[in-house]
Amino acid sequence: MKLHLNKLIFVLATFFLFNLSSWGQKLILSIDQGEEILYPESSISLNDKQGGIQVCTVDNSGNYYVYSEGIKKGPFSKKENAFEKIAFPNTSNESNTTPEHENKAWEEDYVTINEKGESFLKVKGKTMGPYSTVRDLYITADGKHFAAITGKLRSDQSFMTDYFLSSADYPEVKLSGEPGILKASQSLKTAVVCTEETITQEIDMKSIEDYSAQVEKLMKEFETSEMSVDDINKMGEKMEQIKKPESLQSKSNHYIYINSGTKIDLLESCPGEKELNFGINSGEKWFYFENGKLFISGKLEKDFGDNKNITNFWWSKNGNGYAFSTYSELIFSDGKTYPFPLSMILFEENGKTFLKWITLEENRNFIIYQKEL
Repeated sequence: MKLHLNKLIFVLATFFLFNLSSWGQKLILSIDQGEEILYPESSISLNDKQGGIQVCTVDNSGNYYVYSEGIKKGPFSKKENAFEKIAFPNTSNESNTTPEHENKAWEEDYVTINEKGESFLKVKGKTMGPYSTVRDLYITADGKHFAAITGKLRSDQSFMTDYFLSSADYPEVKLSGEPGILKASQSLKTAVVCTEETITQEIDMKSIEDYSAQVEKLMKEFETSEMSVDDINKMGEKMEQIKKPESLQSKSNHYIYINSGTKIDLLESCPGEKELNFGINSGEKWFYFENGKLFISGKLEKDFGDNKNITNFWWSKNGNGYAFSTYSELIFSDGKTYPFPLSMILFEENGKTFLKWITLEENRNFIIYQKEL
């Protein structure tokens, strides 16, 4: 009786240990040594409901194999024969990337142009304008909310355009400089855009004339048919003593504008298209990266030390946690980092938000991870 009890305790302990560890990570497939994975012929997707993880490999002898549902099939003498065993999933319904709004700026139902070339914006039963241009225009399905970049020609300089961030919930915001791509929340209640303002510095013509006169005087001083090495050195020293005028150069300022009217000064250039965005499950939260620092809705969240090239950004349902991917890693708000996954999905369970993903470790072990945001 005691022996049976010990066995039962061992089985239960093994079960609980396995489930606790597999909740965080679990080995789902291990490729035999000496085989190379053929990625184009494989199906490695968490959306694959038909055949699970299916991997095609080749060994040093040119034999092909297929791993499907944990079972190894083969060898096959031809790759085509192994390829026929792979059932590829339908991933058309994947929702792991940030949803993009459809630009309505070219649709006549919302933007009309009169004979003078002036543009008018028609939303919420109102007609707004005239504008010289309507660029990005996003409108909700019910037509109650919109966000747009509009432009108006300056009255004193017809070739210059002033740009505005227009939306349904706030007065239009005048922008300094040339706007980039408009980003907005799914509700279109919040919209942000980065602009680049170019400032050309004027030159003091008198300083140029003085500089030219001093150089000409120096050249006459050393105007001889032949110059020694000492003469050349002396002339160089005197040239360095002549103050040069400031050269004609332009300076760029960069800003982030929010449709609520807030303006944020940036230290350097505008963030990349995916480094200024909203992400999945964002609500009205938005983020941007600058000099390795992550800002959420304009406030510093964390200094990562170096710039991140964002590929995707996810928020937890309650908005307290987040995760984002780069081209090389997966990073969570608690500071944990993981190698870039081969496939990943976002899902919710019992009111919590999780990421599940697959990685290849040691070039042969497929590990599935699951972590709460």
